[in-house]
Amino acid sequence: QGAKKHHQASIRSDPGFSDGWMNLGNVLRSLGELEASVQAYETAASLKPDHGMVYYNLGIALWEKGEFERAISAYTLSLTFSGKLASAYYNLGMCYQQLGRLQESRWSFQNATQISPHSYEAYNNLGAVLEQLGSIPEAIMAYSSAFRLAQKNWSSVHISIIANYYTSLQTACNWQEMEAIRTEVLERVNTGIDANEDLQPFNCILYRLDEHLARRIARNQAAMYDISNNVHLYLNSILQIDLKVLQVGILLDNFRNGTNLQYLPSVCDVLSSQRFA
Repeated sequence: QGAKKHHQASIRSDPGFSDGWMNLGNVLRSLGELEASVQAYETAASLKPDHGMVYYNLGIALWEKGEFERAISAYTLSLTFSGKLASAYYNLGMCYQQLGRLQESRWSFQNATQISPHSYEAYNNLGAVLEQLGSIPEAIMAYSSAFRLAQKNWSSVHISIIANYYTSLQTACNWQEMEAIRTEVLERVNTGIDANEDLQPFNCILYRLDEHLARRIARNQAAMYDISNNVHLYLNSILQIDLKVLQVGILLDNFRNGTNLQYLPSVCDVLSSQRFA
């Protein structure tokens, strides 16, 4: 609130200063006053129509408001006046993805990776869009790049980076590569449990489980979603599987719904268990 008052006072003394309005918009957005922040950014833009960073920040506020079409317009103007900015392309891709405009989202994320080739987030989202488009080989390449780049900062990387790559390998039935990175994946899952991370991305992932890890995941998810009364159902269903035969399984999303079918083999499970047997 102190910063808000400071910038408001600054604007009163110089109401024609575009950066002053932008700075006020930044403070208002950090306070969650999104509509007021949008108005501040729009005032800043009216004072300096070629101010790229004003449009960039306006795009962020509109994204947070869920106004994706308007955010796209703002990010487009930001790129027009600020040149190639990887984060603007990335955010633009997110907006297009939210609207189901996947080809435009793909183009945006590709630009982001070209400008910032070390951004595993950009590669990860590019992979997600390619997967939605049905371009599985290209998706695997993008996810693989995200996975390899993320290894440089493994402990702080969101667990979905691993889940997406592993799931794409599952889709392509690439069991050899899945097995090659299995140790790293399970190590990261265990680290996530220790850190009380949400393992929700792994609700659609195949991996070889032992009983100890199955119990850890079950307890973690039960605590995360306050469904402790259903954890015994999950454990009973997961432990009914002969892990010596079916060494790969899928953790299904209906675990959160407390049904009796939390852990079931899939077509890919059967194929993979034959490969691993």
